[in-house]
Amino acid sequence: MFNFIGQLTGQGVQLLGMMTEAIHTPHLVDRSLAIENAQYLFRAVKDLGQHIQLSPDSFITTRANLVLKQATEFLEKVAEEGLFHAMTAGEFAEIKRPENGGKGLD
Repeated sequence: MFNFIGQLTGQGVQLLGMMTEAIHTPHLVDRSLAIENAQYLFRAVKDLGQHIQLSPDSFITTRANLVLKQATEFLEKVAEEGLFHAMTAGEFAEIKRPENGGKGLD
């Protein structure tokens, strides 16, 4: 579905999901299958996006506008407070990172 929506909306860069992506080094065959699947799907729905029109009050349009609004508000808050403060406060995925500590300090 992710590949389908990426192609449908004309995304230029596509992050491919793999069956073994949860491990640090996915198996090569899984990478190959992910690429093969994406290429197949991209060819199959190449021009489909040109034939679909969403109404302004549709669920998808409403949800997209809400997500865009929330993302804009979040980024404005981060810009106002500062990136390091936002990271220290756990604003990103509720993961707190101290400004003067954590991985990579040493």
